[in-house]
Amino acid sequence: MTDSPSRYTCHEYREEMLLLGLRRRLADDSLSAAEKEALQKEIAELEKRMGMA
Repeated sequence: MTDSPSRYTCHEYREEMLLLGLRRRLADDSLSAAEKEALQKEIAELEKRMGMA
């Protein structure tokens, strides 16, 4: 019997949905420069935690 592939967890799903929501908010043209910068920083931190950066 071979090892099963790693399981996709609720935590991973939650992080992906959070990232998607942050990216959607970033696309909002009514955001101030400071809000966009904060969102970009949060996205970068989340991507790093997820191993994407």
